[in-house]
Formats: sequence, structure tokens, C-alpha cells
Amino acid sequence: MCGINGILSKSAPIDEQLICAMNRRIVHRGPDEEGIFRSPRCHMGMRRLSIIDLKDGHQPIYSEDGRYAIVFNGEIYNYRPLRAGLVSSGHVFKTHSDTEVIVHLYEEKKERCLDDLNGMFAIAIFDTVNQELFLARDRLGKKPLFYTFEENRLLFASELKSIYEVSPKKRRLCLDAVESYFALTFIPPPLTIFEGIYKLNPGTFMKVKPDLSHETGKYWDLGAVIDRSKPESSVEACGKSIRELLYDSISLRMIADVPLGVFLSGGVDSSIILAVMSELSSSRINSFSIGNTVRSFDESEKAIEIARHFHAEHTEWMVDNEYVCEVADKVILNYDEPFADSSALPTFVVSELARKHVTVVLTGDGGDEVYAGYSRYLVYNYLQRYRAVPGFIRNGIIRPLANGLPVPAAIMPLMNKIKKIVNSDGANAFEQYHDMQRLGFSESASRELFTEAVKTGFIRNYTRDKFNMPASASDLTRCLFADIEINLPADMLTKLDRASMLSSLEARCPFLDYRLVEHSFSIPDSEKMRGNRLKAILKDTFKDKFPPGFLDKPKMGFGIPVGLFLRKELKERMSSIVKSQAMQQTGLFNMNSIQNLYNRHLSGLDHTFQLWPIYVFGLWLEMNADLIDLI
Repeated sequence: MCGINGILSKSAPIDEQLICAMNRRIVHRGPDEEGIFRSPRCHMGMRRLSIIDLKDGHQPIYSEDGRYAIVFNGEIYNYRPLRAGLVSSGHVFKTHSDTEVIVHLYEEKKERCLDDLNGMFAIAIFDTVNQELFLARDRLGKKPLFYTFEENRLLFASELKSIYEVSPKKRRLCLDAVESYFALTFIPPPLTIFEGIYKLNPGTFMKVKPDLSHETGKYWDLGAVIDRSKPESSVEACGKSIRELLYDSISLRMIADVPLGVFLSGGVDSSIILAVMSELSSSRINSFSIGNTVRSFDESEKAIEIARHFHAEHTEWMVDNEYVCEVADKVILNYDEPFADSSALPTFVVSELARKHVTVVLTGDGGDEVYAGYSRYLVYNYLQRYRAVPGFIRNGIIRPLANGLPVPAAIMPLMNKIKKIVNSDGANAFEQYHDMQRLGFSESASRELFTEAVKTGFIRNYTRDKFNMPASASDLTRCLFADIEINLPADMLTKLDRASMLSSLEARCPFLDYRLVEHSFSIPDSEKMRGNRLKAILKDTFKDKFPPGFLDKPKMGFGIPVGLFLRKELKERMSSIVKSQAMQQTGLFNMNSIQNLYNRHLSGLDHTFQLWPIYVFGLWLEMNADLIDLI
């Protein structure tokens, strides 16, 4: 695990200090050592967090003849059998690292080598003969890779801050990214907050020639996988396949030459991972959780219960709001562009806790997207019942009440879903999904937020493109596919990567082994959701390992009371943001609308999901003013 950076020059020599400067910005990703490759036309750098082959796994690593040089961020979990196959084919290895496996595979297969890799990765390989650069990103977007083409060079990096460091020129804000951010609370790939800087899409590679002409290709297409998938023969066969695949996935992700543990929320996914880890290990598993002094946001009792059940070595940190607010700005600004998933804050805090004891953790991320665990997937069930209520009651009584009543913090997530249901009861499947997906501003609220400078509509079309599938695909399949394509890489995995790596902690996601993801689309909808029971097949497959009823306890989520912070601990900062000269100078916002929204929040109505993105954007804008062209 590490961070990587690079420069490919079209003609001019490369300043030797630039790659060092890029590396310095990501020391947190790899505190153990630095590696640099230099040639007249290409410099590549990496910062290493040592996990596998601690003694000899230094980067860059070269092919036997020295033609290919690689820097790599991530882990290849199936590197051992791949290495054995390469050795039998005559390849000579100098290390026992997974990085060297990739460069030898690339010698053999070029971009088709990616089909063989099971892991999380961002890869850069330079061909010293043809002077070509090859970049690639893992199937689901677990590891980040940013790039920008300038007049005479290409820059690439694991984090945007490295690009900003060596290319500090002022850039225009990408208005499609701005619209997307305030709708979703994150910016989907390939966009970033700036025009001209991009994220390499998950499951994609890029080949760049010496003249900087380039082509991209998609080596993994989940939509095509779904089209080819055939239903499992029975419920029993489904359960058997899930169990076998998940055991193998967890076993592979427990390979490390350093201490490892598990994030334990007490929810279904992390609890199942702990159960399997405990069975596979001869030692007690290190588990980590945080509690919250605000009772309605605290799920620590469930984590403690299940840690005791599996005899884990459990460590808990009861976090108060004051500490979370202290680290909030540090965490927010580490994302380098606006990112308003507030669960990034507790993710960083639990990462800090875990890093005091281990270097690697397994997490339950991805289980909800793969096995239908989010309550929003129930919207179709609820809407069918809601539409049976007479229209004059729905529109004349229920809708005004749902939209107008103050909402206690304890039931805020539930009430936000109810509002979305009562406001979209006449919509088709896409409209319902898109409305539920917009955790920030609805389309009508966006029109109040923005001036005419921001043309809304991009994110609707972007989402529709992901939602469109063959007519045979069910509504649930479309929702899951869109979530895996949009929300998973841009929100959940972005949150996890930056929050954990800020603490120099590697996080691995067993539920996102691509084999499990592909298999999940062979499971009938009725086994993922039985009535209102979410993730039914997963719970039933592993229920024998838990106390009766444990896996069906209510889901809380990894929340934190940022709405309360905006009324108390962060009130002074928020008050300055809603009057911010920098926000006004962008020409993008109706500042009176923002002020009115905050006033209503202070009066008792809940607008957390709209105000937190404003807070984050305002803070980011203030701290990065020197990078932004507002003309």
C-alpha cells in the first residue's frame, strides 16, 4: 500500500525536484520509505506503507531486462498463485512482493494482465523502449488515480494535492462537478472540482504515447457481466456460493506481514467478517469501534456484544463532539476537493484508533451495495402501499406534515427517506432512484441554490446513463448497478481510502472481491429482499454463527450529529460561510437562499443534508482560493 505520482514529458527535461515535491505531499499514505524512477522523459514516485515483503518490496520494480518500470498502490491478493505460474513460465523474481508479479504479468500480457488481478490497485508502468506510459485502476475504484494533461506533460497522482503542488496555476471550477456535488454530496468520476483534472474511471486503463496522445480502455464491464449472468439453481446453491466466496475473499485479505484487525460497527457486514476471521485465525482478532456521546448516534453496544461473542481483542473509543469538531477541518481538507459525506469524520477517528495497534484492517464496506442493504431499496415496496392511500390525504395532509414538521436528530435519516417517498409517489423507477440518490439538494432546491451560471441537468443525465439497462433487468438490479457504478467509488470508497490513509492505515473490503460482486447478480431479487427484510440471503447464510436474531437488529449506520454541530460547535464558522465573500465571488450561489436555509435550521427545522455540503464547500473554497480562477 502506498501512494504514487508521476510526470510524463513530451519534450522538455523534467525538473528532478518535482517528483520529490509530489511525494512529500503524500507521506501519510506511505510513511515507511520513498522510491523514485527517473528517465529523461518520465519520472515516477511512490511513498510506501510496508505490508508485504517488508525487507525487499521496494519500488520501483523492474522487469528482468529492465525495460518496464512499475510503481503501484494497493494489494494483489492472489499474487502467490500468479507468481507460481510466472516462475513455471521462466520468469526470475528478485522479491516476494505482489508488485513484481504485476510487472512480469505485464511483460506477458500487456493490458490483459489486469484480468488476472484480484485486488485493489492503481498502477503505473513505463516502457523505457517505446517511451510509453500505462496507467490502470482496479475494477471497483478502491484506489484513486488522478491525472491532467498540460501543454507539454502529463501529471498523475494518488491524491489531487500532489498535482496542485507542481501545477499551482489557477483553474476554472467544473460546473458539472459543482452541480453533482451539491446534489450527491460528492463528485462522480471522471470529474473533479476543476476543469482539466480527471479521475481515471474504475475498471479502466490508459495508454499514453510519447507525444501525449492517449487512449483508454475498459477491461471490466459489470453491465456486460450482469447481461451474461444466470440465476443460481436454488436458494441453497446461492448460500453455498456466498459462503465459499466470502471465506476465500476474507482469507486472501488476511495475508499480511504486519498486524491486522477489523472495523466493527456491530452491523451485519462487519460482524460477519469478524465471525469468519475468528474461524480462520488461530489468534484472537483485533477489533475496533467508536462510540458517540450522543446516544442516538451510538451503536457501540452492538459492537461490544459481538466482539465478546467471538472473543475478539476489542478496543473502543467513546468520542465526544468536541474532538470530532477539532479534527473536522483536517479531515475535510484532506479530500482536496469538496466531499461532504459526514461519515468521513468517524471513519478517520476509528482509523486513528486502529493505527495505534495494527497496520491493516478489514471493513464491511460494499456489503450494502452488493446484497441490497440500504433502506432506500425498500422504496418500491413502501410506495406501492402509500399509493393506496387516497390522493387528497397524501397531498393535502401527509405531504405538508412530512415537509413542515421539525425533525429530532434521532429520527432524521428515517424522516428524510419518508419525505422523499411522499414527494415522489408519482415517479417512475428512475425518478424514484434519482430522487433518493440526491442526498444533498433536490432538483427544485438546486434551482434556488444556484444562480443562472450553473445549468442543472448533468447529474440527472449521468445517473440515467448508469440506470439504463436491458428491459429484462429489474428495478432493484438497476439500483444496485447504479450504486456500484456511482456511489461506491465516488463516495464510500473515496471516504474510506482518504480517511484511513490519512492515518497510514490500509483498509481492505472483502465484500468487494469482484467475484462476489459478479456472483451477487445471479441471486434473485426475492432472496436479497424478502418483503421488508434486507440482505436476506446473506443473513440466512451466516445466521448459524450468531446469537438468535442478532443479524436482524435495526441498522443505524455510521453517523455523526453534524446538524447539531452547525447549531453549536461549528456555528461561528458556518455563520461566516453563509456570508462568505469567496462564495459570493464565484457567482454561482444565491447567498440569500443559503442564509434563509441556515436560519430555518437554527430555528429547529432540519437542513443538515443541505447545509453540510455548503459548510464543506465554503471551507474548501477558503483554503484553496489561490488555485481557483473566478473570472
